[in-house]
Formats: sequence, structure tokens, C-alpha cells
Amino acid sequence: MSTARGELVLTLAVSAAAATLLVADYRKTPFDALFDDVARRRTLPADLLRALARHESRFRADAVSGENTNKTRDYGLMQVNEATARALGRDVRRLLEPAYNVETAAELLVRLRRELGPLWSLHTWIASYNAGSPAIKRHGVFNAAYVASVSWHHTLYQLAGLVAGPRSG
Repeated sequence: MSTARGELVLTLAVSAAAATLLVADYRKTPFDALFDDVARRRTLPADLLRALARHESRFRADAVSGENTNKTRDYGLMQVNEATARALGRDVRRLLEPAYNVETAAELLVRLRRELGPLWSLHTWIASYNAGSPAIKRHGVFNAAYVASVSWHHTLYQLAGLVAGPRSG
């Protein structure tokens, strides 16, 4: 084998090993079957649901935020805000149920995608989940650190799927 080819093979092997180590923590979540089911039914990226849940609650179904500036709280895996849940016609008392919480967040994501229309991109979608689409449309102001964190998690979940293959329920 030529030196250049040997170096390329070694570089590829090291890159693959590094990618495998990088995404090891992103291979499985406790709620993969739920994320996959809701994503399929709502035509959403399952890895975005995973990334949001990881950032929002670290997969804690019982997570409840402190009081927000508008005197509301965020609940569950996806940290759905109680005012948002009410606006969606959802029962706030059920937001600590994982399936109900993820389904509520998915409904919000679907609505945000529709509301954003031509402004839609992954980053505006994530920003809107955090701040609401009216805030993004009117002011263009969003939490850049939030968007970067969720985007990073989303990318690593996608990479984990490529490195290790499809997740099993």
C-alpha cells in the first residue's frame, strides 16, 4: 500500500473512531420509541424532538421550571409552557405525562412551521420554539445560545444515526 493511501486509510479510521466516541452519548434516549412515533405521525424530525428534550429537561419527564417572567412555568420532557399549552387547547395537568408532553410540543412545532412560512429554517424553528414565532417575526430577537445548543444536539443525534445505524425502539 502506498504511503499516501495508508495515511488516508489511517485518517479515515481515526475520524470514524472519533465520530463514534463523540456521538456515544447520543445513541439512545429513554424515549426513542415515543419520539419516533410522534415524529412519524406529525411529519417532524425525530432527532429534533430528541435534541429539544435533551436541552430542555435532560430527558426528565418530571421537570418543572421555576417561574418565568410572565408568571408561568414549563413542564415535562419538552418543557412546554403552561400558557402555550392552554393556547393549544391542551390540559396543563397532563404535561408531566411523557406522551402527552411530546405530543403537545409536536403540535406546537407543526404550528410554528406553518406560521413561519417563508421565514422557516431549522434555526428559526428552534428559536420560535423557545421564544414564540411572533417574537421572531416582529423583532428577529432570539436566544442564540439556545439555538446553538439545540442545533448541536440535533446534529449529534443525526450523526449518531449515521455512525451506528437506525435506533431500535
